[in-house]
Amino acid sequence: MKYLEKLTLYLRLHDRNIFVDGTHLHREILMHMSQLHTFIFYISTEIEINDSIDRLSDNDIQQTFTNIGYHRIACAVNYYRKSKAICHVFSLPFVFDRLIKICNHFPAVIYKHVTELTILDDILFNYEFIVRIRKAFPSLDDLTIIILQPPSVEFGRDELEYNQSIAIMKYLRLTRLTTSYKSDDYL
Repeated sequence: MKYLEKLTLYLRLHDRNIFVDGTHLHREILMHMSQLHTFIFYISTEIEINDSIDRLSDNDIQQTFTNIGYHRIACAVNYYRKSKAICHVFSLPFVFDRLIKICNHFPAVIYKHVTELTILDDILFNYEFIVRIRKAFPSLDDLTIIILQPPSVEFGRDELEYNQSIAIMKYLRLTRLTTSYKSDDYL
């Protein structure tokens, strides 16, 4: 791999102790590829967290990539279930067709190649979030929604009337919708 000039990497890692950041990537892989001139990547790292782990931000991770010369990247770090975190970091533009386990917080770019999306949420989705999904993923044909928490409030009459007045959202390419709820309150 020493003479590799172009690398496209889609990597999802689970049950790690730390996120893969630019420093780690450079030290373990990139510094051994002196001929590499094109690096297209998506790296998702899911970790277990506790109180002793520093909670890194998007900017913390992004800065590690800037430090090694990668400026056209986006990053989203999400903490959920009180003991888990997931970091998505990728080169821009996003060229892959799959994005798994994004949360409410994700970079505001257009993912024109993504056809398969899994949304993981620990916070209730709202209408504006669904609008963001529709706009950010114009080629979406397979959507999975996993909601981890039950609703925190019961809807009153005003909320129901508001929800009924919201325009129906159209996903013209969507051919598959999978939902998973941890509470029967959504049914």
